[in-house]
Amino acid sequence: MYFNFLINSNVIVGNGTFRNIHKIIKQYGYSYPLFLVAEGFAKSNLWKIVFKKINDNFNKTKIIIISAKTEPTYNSLRRNLAEAKKTYCDVIIGVGGGSCLDTAKAVAVLIKNKGDPVIYRGFNKIKKKGIPTICVPTTAGTGSEATYNASFVDEKSNIKMGINGNNMFSTLSILDGETIISCPQFAAIGAAVDALVHIIEGYSCKNSNEFSDMFAEIGFKYILKSIMDLKNF
Repeated sequence: MYFNFLINSNVIVGNGTFRNIHKIIKQYGYSYPLFLVAEGFAKSNLWKIVFKKINDNFNKTKIIIISAKTEPTYNSLRRNLAEAKKTYCDVIIGVGGGSCLDTAKAVAVLIKNKGDPVIYRGFNKIKKKGIPTICVPTTAGTGSEATYNASFVDEKSNIKMGINGNNMFSTLSILDGETIISCPQFAAIGAAVDALVHIIEGYSCKNSNEFSDMFAEIGFKYILKSIMDLKNF
């Protein structure tokens, strides 16, 4: 038996890391960042601090605000893609929940792959790698920063079917507990429950193995140990 793990292993972990995102961008050799930021996080004090540093270090930085009021659709993806194409960028940074990160990853690949987004529904239909992406989650449940999935709803069929495949991984993920602080309590609890559901699914599915069971058991213990702290969020 062999195991094939499809994960993004290029991850920076550390509280306060996001405050130095401008240094990380330069460290990786990028000069023209495009930020996709969830509208809720865009109102936070942390984003205001970071945004000033970004403006001080980069010229003509483009910011696209991503709505999280509804599930991302292929129509919203088309709008954000069109907006992103108006400016040159050499890296896309998604800062937000799963919807925002999914949009950032999809925009990054669709800039390099021609055609309407809906033709890429399914698995491994993206043939060219997109421009580099950095994902910074502001919730703790979706795991979009580490997966090769980006979920969107087709408004015509009302079916949720994403753009998935090996070319959908982010280039870098930043896990910073400080970015989670501004998350509303309801959303934070929902993210915790979402993570528990994923853990239970992975543990109980037919394709589970010794490694996935090990990670599931550890994750389950961590969540049970800390989930009650959300009552004071």
